[in-house]
Amino acid sequence: MLSIRHSQVSKGTGEPIGPAPWIEASPPGPLARGVIARTRDASLPSYQPVLPLVVRRARGSILEDVDGNRFLDFSAGAMACASGHSHPRVVEAIASQAQNLIFLCPYSCYHPNVLELMHCLQQRAPQTASWRVYLKLNASDALGEAAQIAMNATGRRRGLALYGRSASGQASGRRVCSNAHMRGLDKLGSRVAFGSTGDFDALKMRFDSIRMNPGDLACIIVEALPADSGLPTEYGRYLANVRSFCDEHSILMVVDEIETCMGKTGRFFALDHFDVTPDLIVMGRGLAGGMPIGAVLVRSPIADRVAASDDHGFLGSPIACAAALASIDVVESNMMEHAVPRGALLREKLEEVRAKRSCLADVRGAGILSAVDVVSKKSFKRDPRKRDRIVEESFRRGLILMGANSSTIRFSPALCINETQIEVAMQLFDEAIATVI
Repeated sequence: MLSIRHSQVSKGTGEPIGPAPWIEASPPGPLARGVIARTRDASLPSYQPVLPLVVRRARGSILEDVDGNRFLDFSAGAMACASGHSHPRVVEAIASQAQNLIFLCPYSCYHPNVLELMHCLQQRAPQTASWRVYLKLNASDALGEAAQIAMNATGRRRGLALYGRSASGQASGRRVCSNAHMRGLDKLGSRVAFGSTGDFDALKMRFDSIRMNPGDLACIIVEALPADSGLPTEYGRYLANVRSFCDEHSILMVVDEIETCMGKTGRFFALDHFDVTPDLIVMGRGLAGGMPIGAVLVRSPIADRVAASDDHGFLGSPIACAAALASIDVVESNMMEHAVPRGALLREKLEEVRAKRSCLADVRGAGILSAVDVVSKKSFKRDPRKRDRIVEESFRRGLILMGANSSTIRFSPALCINETQIEVAMQLFDEAIATVI
């Protein structure tokens, strides 16, 4: 059994479930192995979670598996729980709404929660424009809806999606674009091209390489801030250049806030760091404390002349809207203000580890979001296998991390993370690296 490192849970995240990390049985333990084996027998072969983790419960930034092992979660449930796991106010909002109404057919009636969430998002969008809000089941649906709206508004059927950090040698946008984003872009089908983020001259050259006329584009989709990047001052200029390019060619600018909204950079939207107003904003992951929901914010002049799709599905789920409203209130009342100082502490500790371990390079981040690259000690080239081994060894020690791109490790804890948990996590991370190298 590993020694107790930390037994606190951040204030306001519910009753603690015990010290973490705490390893009763080397994960996956016997009960977890049984669940994993039975799941593989019952599911399609394509269902292969990244970690052999079978979660029983979670509070704040701590997960407990079925064998009694407890982990510090520095992925915030794959970035879906900005306010932390099972925050009591979010849980209360869900339970209260479930007692009154679980589901309604969006074709037949309205619900106050839907209106309240729409109004809430309108108030937080850039006030340089007026906005309409369209709610979807999840982030990929929201991104797909944004693409559909752009196509309907412009009469064009092609798009350009910009993902990745070209300035630091990242792979093409297609490789760094997540599966959820790829599913969301299905509506553009084979007519979507990919590029990297951050270099406007490279963006213009991209049109020559893919033989695309800018006048054929319905939209350019760009991240408000790459979630595994920093907050470079030049990124604001890049977004402004994209905005000007879109205006010149009558292209709609879609900003992806799926991973960066909800105060993770110290402001509600990462876009709030820059003086740029897009035509559409896409939200989703982290918005409702883990409940599935997505949202598209559309500038009113565009929304007034084009209809959204009729694929309403679970549009306006009263429970998801209640969870989102509670999560936004929690984040803004006592969490968002900590994103910058605690993120700075995280990167300070990461830099201390990097100084000791030559396999790490380029510590960066914005707000609570941070990242580091894993490279070969000799060639300094990216080392995906070593990255995966470090993530695995961290898991064995009770720390949950998330890989990104080919060789990046992303640190994206919930906003309820505290200083002690950060220090403990960095100690575990350093121990994992020492084992691998």
